[in-house]
Amino acid sequence: MSVPDISVEVAKKVTAIGQEMKSRAVRGSRALKNAELQVLRGQRSGKYCYKHHHIASAPGEPPAVCGGKLRESFRPVANSSGGALSVKVAIETDKHYAGYLEHGTSKMAARPYVEKIKQKAEPEIKSIFGAPYNV
Repeated sequence: MSVPDISVEVAKKVTAIGQEMKSRAVRGSRALKNAELQVLRGQRSGKYCYKHHHIASAPGEPPAVCGGKLRESFRPVANSSGGALSVKVAIETDKHYAGYLEHGTSKMAARPYVEKIKQKAEPEIKSIFGAPYNV
């Protein structure tokens, strides 16, 4: 095999690995979304909310599901950066109050959930990216 032939083969392998990484990023983002759905569900131990007729979350607990708008708003994000072999695995929301719940405000203690979502999804994401590449 000549040098140009090797270069072509290497380029093909790099392209194939890049496509596989993008596919894994999508799967990883879905794992985050599934973890988010699990973390933001279930009963909480805060006070009864008469306005919305449910039990609110206590400080330190993930937010309680009131109408489900935050829980439903998260969307998987998976993208690659330029020609480099790197990908981003994430979920995002357009709800302005998501940060207030995560970090709290001057009138409300934090209801952290981001780290809990990451911890729940981490084993699956490690498994997705740790599998051998078949190229």
